[in-house]
Amino acid sequence: RAILGVGGGMLVYRWILWLAGVGFRRRVAAAALAGAGSTVIVGVAVAVELALSDTVPLAPALVAVGGGHALMGIGEGVITATTSHQSAYG
Repeated sequence: RAILGVGGGMLVYRWILWLAGVGFRRRVAAAALAGAGSTVIVGVAVAVELALSDTVPLAPALVAVGGGHALMGIGEGVITATTSHQSAYG
């Protein structure tokens, strides 16, 4: 799951920069969306693992785990954007 989170976040970041172009504000926005996206990717992976192990059906697992990680992803995106901006301006 750690590889999915980091790898997925990096792919989201690079994809957004490819679409939007390079610039300071675009990099901060891309970092925020990648932080949020990586959190959701990990949540969905956990839900799929739970479903594959016959612990919980997939739909409720996606709602519970994926939805919870989507909410956490909002916070992660805000933290990532804030730290990206602060690190650039010291």
